[in-house]
Amino acid sequence: MFNLKSSFAALSAVVIAVVGFGSTASAQSQRYVNVGYDRDGEPFLLDTQAMNRPVLGFGRVLKVNQIKDGLMIQLLIQPSCADEKLWLVGSRGYNENGVKVAENKKREEVALKVGTPFTEAMRYYCRSVGARGW
Repeated sequence: MFNLKSSFAALSAVVIAVVGFGSTASAQSQRYVNVGYDRDGEPFLLDTQAMNRPVLGFGRVLKVNQIKDGLMIQLLIQPSCADEKLWLVGSRGYNENGVKVAENKKREEVALKVGTPFTEAMRYYCRSVGARGW
C-alpha cells in the first residue's frame, strides 16, 4: 500500500519554502491551490503550474503537496476527466533543503469521494481544461 507518511514529508518542504519567502508567498499563492486538509488540519496544495506536465518515470501527473513534520510530501496523481477515474501513481519526499529523500512508484486507482484532496484536485484540473461534466 502507498506510504502516505513519506508523502507528507515532501509537502512540508514546499509549505516551508512558500511561507519562508515573504514577498514570494503572495506570488506563490496563485500557484498552489488548497484542495483539502488531513486529520491534523494540514493543507494539501495542488501545484497549478505543474498540472498535467510530464514527470520522468511517472507520466503526465498532477502534483499534490503537503508539509508535515519538517518534510514535504509530493503525491503524484493521474486524472482521467472523461472516464471520471483517478490513479495515484507515486509519491516523493523532500527534506527542508529541497533534497529528495524518498520516491515511491505505485499505480493504484483512487475512489472518487466528494471533498477529499485528490478528488478536489481532479475537479480543479478537469474544470481548468474545460472537461465535460465537471
